[in-house]
Amino acid sequence: MNVTTEEIRAIKPGAIKPFLCEDAKALYSGCSLVSILKRKEMPEGVVDYETQKFFDENILLVRAMREGDVPVLNK
Repeated sequence: MNVTTEEIRAIKPGAIKPFLCEDAKALYSGCSLVSILKRKEMPEGVVDYETQKFFDENILLVRAMREGDVPVLNK
């Protein structure tokens, strides 16, 4: 599965969504897409995105952060 812009933008502020990627290339592609969206217009209520990668399972976690949220991924 490839992560899409619509899927990332659909994450509600404060929520974390896991994406099961086909391979490491798709995982990195999803991360790059999140980085691009951070520089473009983000959905209402979202001030930042946070990601965490699990290479063994090819899972990408994406969190849509709200104002005042503390980073919790990559700890």
